[in-house]
Amino acid sequence: GTLSFSGTTFNGDAGTGRFIAVDQSVYNIEWWGGVENGESGTTDHTNIFKRMILHAQQQYTQVAKFRIPRGYWHISDTLNFGTLRGFLFAGEGSDTIQSATLTYKSAASRIIWVGANGGTAMRIDGAFFKLTDFALYGADIPTTIGASASRCGIGIILGYTAGLGSGNGIVDNVRITDFDIAWQNGINTSDGNCGDMVFRSIEIRFCGIGMLTKNDQGLNYHFDYLQSTVNGKLFKFERGGGLKCGFVHTLVTPILLEIDEAGSETGIFVFDLVKLDADQGVGQSPQLVNMTVPATIAAVQIEFNSIRIPSAAYQGASTTPLFSITGNTRLRVKNATYLHPASLILKSENGTAAFYPSAYFEDCMVDTA
Repeated sequence: GTLSFSGTTFNGDAGTGRFIAVDQSVYNIEWWGGVENGESGTTDHTNIFKRMILHAQQQYTQVAKFRIPRGYWHISDTLNFGTLRGFLFAGEGSDTIQSATLTYKSAASRIIWVGANGGTAMRIDGAFFKLTDFALYGADIPTTIGASASRCGIGIILGYTAGLGSGNGIVDNVRITDFDIAWQNGINTSDGNCGDMVFRSIEIRFCGIGMLTKNDQGLNYHFDYLQSTVNGKLFKFERGGGLKCGFVHTLVTPILLEIDEAGSETGIFVFDLVKLDADQGVGQSPQLVNMTVPATIAAVQIEFNSIRIPSAAYQGASTTPLFSITGNTRLRVKNATYLHPASLILKSENGTAAFYPSAYFEDCMVDTA
């Protein structure tokens, strides 16, 4: 006979007396002995995750589908997918959470780091993968930056494998919270990637850096929707370039984009809509662009098509420039509202060897209150 469990069909085997999955590419942690035991549970599920990944790496004929049921799953070491290609890593969507003051959605499948400080939670060196419907915590569900004594260094590293490359991945409905670095591209500056990364919906919370790019052969990064909450820097590019963002909503994020490239590099950075939330951002004096390079950038283009600052109090009177550019940089800002007149809006410094930046503002409104 047959039976169905968690969306998978099993056929009975009369010879062995067992039920065998029709699609043997599905890896459900509960089928491998994983038992969810709550947020404060003491079970370490690392070895079970590793066994599933190893088995998938040994199967070359089917695309692996990792299913993480709702609940809390604890890890203390890196989940290294290596050069595994074409895999799916999926949770079970969202739960509705009711607090004393509001109702909100939260990931139903939560992977929580319980190891020592530092380290990396997940590493991917392959391509054509999808991560969806889960939350990755660098500590035990904190509420502020550095709230936990045990904090993971990096959430996810997109690494590199010579001859194969990495990338061409999709991230959808994923939350990464409480890491020094939420997502890192490359390990060495010479690392290359083979294709674009698409982030359909991602939330980054309580991290030092949201996305760090270290490799100078980087791919393009596309964000449809990005929520940034209480992060030190949202994007930091030490190398590479090629960033396209649809809607970016930030709360208490002092620096949106920092470019710190040593050498003659190029890059194009485009933001369609950026909203700086006013409620929690009072007194933060945020920077949308901060360039800390040695003024030798060959050609960088930065575009903001729409910026919404709901209240002048968000920026406040400050000597911290909203935009700080240098080198051969071209900055274009359109449809920006409520730039505070008592604050420094633009800082532009000439580079070396005839590298001169330029800035163009169109249809922008400065608050006169």
